[in-house]
Amino acid sequence: MMRSLLSYSSLPTLFWGYALRTTAYILNRVPSKSIPKTPLELWCGRKPRLRHVRIWGCPAHVLKGKTGKLEPKSEICMFVGYLDGTKRGFFYSPEDQKVFVSTNATFLEHDYMIDFNPRSKIVLEELLSDEIGPQPTRVVGPLREKTTVPDQIPKAPRRSGRVSILPDRYNGEAQIVTADDGKEDPSTFKDAMDDSDKEEWQVTMKLEMESMYSNSVWQLVDLLEGVKPIGCKWIFKRKREADGKV
Repeated sequence: MMRSLLSYSSLPTLFWGYALRTTAYILNRVPSKSIPKTPLELWCGRKPRLRHVRIWGCPAHVLKGKTGKLEPKSEICMFVGYLDGTKRGFFYSPEDQKVFVSTNATFLEHDYMIDFNPRSKIVLEELLSDEIGPQPTRVVGPLREKTTVPDQIPKAPRRSGRVSILPDRYNGEAQIVTADDGKEDPSTFKDAMDDSDKEEWQVTMKLEMESMYSNSVWQLVDLLEGVKPIGCKWIFKRKREADGKV
């Protein structure tokens, strides 16, 4: 099951520990062929509750702590596991480079299932509008940061037959933090997919697309007859200090 979780999600293999923890959590709550009852029921004498079970690796809006009046109150994170004995879950924040615990999350698993295509292309997902209430979070540990921003959104037709156009005001570049090994930054999408940090680039691109979609940074318009949609280009850049070190 651990391999399936990692393969089905877009998370890199460095999350294997959380995948293993989630595997044990799920197996303790499902029956087997030899024993009709679940391990948790045999140990505790009660049937497990499964309403809180979510898709491992799916995106979620998680409430931030204290924020300014004009700052977003939530951020896109990835769900990576459960905290035993509580209703809280583990979430990975690319912005803060950390995995933390929180109960205040609006999961996007419905659209994640509809549009999912594992490890092959960037997928846009429609966001839910449920509100999330305030709750303190507990930091678990740091992970590597990855943030990407494309120049433009690909003009691929969606179910409505319309294409998306990114306003000129949105611009930026992709960055990740890695060891200082003298690597050159990928210049194209193909180079990034052939790079040793391929999995990190994939996670970063997916999260950035979700972030742009949730902040409505483009608008959908009908494609005029005879008009060819403009392509797009990702800019990949490893974050370096003033002395050139990564």
